[in-house]
Amino acid sequence: MLNTPEYSMALVSVFLLLLAVHQSACLSIACLVSPGSLTNPCPEPPADCELVTGVCGCQVCASLEGEACGITNPGCGSGLTCVYPTCEETVQEYVQPDGTVLQAISPCLWNWRPGTCQTSPLNGFYPSG
Repeated sequence: MLNTPEYSMALVSVFLLLLAVHQSACLSIACLVSPGSLTNPCPEPPADCELVTGVCGCQVCASLEGEACGITNPGCGSGLTCVYPTCEETVQEYVQPDGTVLQAISPCLWNWRPGTCQTSPLNGFYPSG
């Protein structure tokens, strides 16, 4: 019963669910001690930059061209786009105890790297269609 493909897929699914819960819990815990939590209100927003809402809900300076954005970093300023690193899906093979091979596609779950603010190639203009 433990050597079935269904059991293996269920085990992989549980692992991915736990991983997702862990990642979201890490961000939530970080906000409990960061500005914007119930126990730690947001500071006065900076006056010398373009403001965006940070991950914990406070107003923070927008990221400038070439700076990190996304994940736990602020969003990009006006006219900039957050460009994330590319990731290629891979096929992983798992050999079962009975010799059968189970193939699974890895959907880039480990690619939680921030992006970089870059100028849009269209400079904010979009072709009409």
